[in-house]
Amino acid sequence: MKTLAILAPVVVLMAAAPAFAMDVDTGKLTGVNSQTATVTLDNGRQYTLQHPSQLLGVMPGEQVIVTYQGKTAVGFTDDPAQFESASSPAP
Repeated sequence: MKTLAILAPVVVLMAAAPAFAMDVDTGKLTGVNSQTATVTLDNGRQYTLQHPSQLLGVMPGEQVIVTYQGKTAVGFTDDPAQFESASSPAP
């Protein structure tokens, strides 16, 4: 009986885990709309940001990483890979 009492909360948490699943997308920004808080990537996907303040200073052409759930971007940042190639010496 003690085993059941210990395992029950674990089973509940494991069952809820898929509800929190998030995906990641990367690409170059082709569109930024601060009125609707949306961004469009060069792959054609469009996301609405949860926090429109993340769009401050964002310009089309930037390489970004978007963490999203459905069509909502919950995380949005510059892709650091776009800066690495510029600073590495030529072969």
